[in-house]
Amino acid sequence: MSKVISAAFMLFSTLALGQEIGYLDLTTAEPRTQLRFPPAPTAACKNGESCLGPGWGVGSVACGAGDSRDPRALKTTLTSLDRISYVPGEPIVFEVKLENVGSVPIRIPWNPNLADLQPQDASKTFNYLEMYLALEFRNENAQFSPGRVTFYGREEITGSTLLLHPGEWVRVRGMIKLEPSAQMTQHIQDHPNSEWFANAGFVLRHDTFTPGPGGYGTNTVNDYPRSSAGQDVWLEIKPTDAGKKSK
Repeated sequence: MSKVISAAFMLFSTLALGQEIGYLDLTTAEPRTQLRFPPAPTAACKNGESCLGPGWGVGSVACGAGDSRDPRALKTTLTSLDRISYVPGEPIVFEVKLENVGSVPIRIPWNPNLADLQPQDASKTFNYLEMYLALEFRNENAQFSPGRVTFYGREEITGSTLLLHPGEWVRVRGMIKLEPSAQMTQHIQDHPNSEWFANAGFVLRHDTFTPGPGGYGTNTVNDYPRSSAGQDVWLEIKPTDAGKKSK
């Protein structure tokens, strides 16, 4: 009897150490990301003055580097692709598992609609988290990122972030369009039988949005939890018919 109890306890402990706490489907609607700002003043700029036109926007990005001793760590695993063969111009539906493999909790954003996070007063500065999951394709001679999905959060707004404890994970389903650069498209046409491998990565950011009359400024600070990736997924990327005919 004691052996049965011990086995049951071990099973429960194993299940308790890791579980899925969220699923986000980003394929069903276009995210609302447009932010508001106060209208521009009606007075025209005087001669010799420097002024910005309506709809102006400025931004800054602070970069740094990760620390191998950081107790925070996230692992991305590409768990599915909707097909195994693609040509440029086609949509790609994919799913990524994002897991906390560190030793401390880490807060992640969890809302694709940035517009939902802005204060009612469009003149107020506010801070928010931003994260994107990007697909990464490579073969023996080249690599590129075909696209990404992005989501946002503010800790003050319930449900817009998740606290991911060690061993917990979330899944995100996204859709992008395969649109390689002209150089990469040429590479695909030149190597029609090349084997490709796909994976996923993440970027985590802390942003500050500062609205002003007629425009806004955005300050971005990149964050660098330790990162790792799961097993690669094999796929084919074939030239378009137009590309084949032109060769």
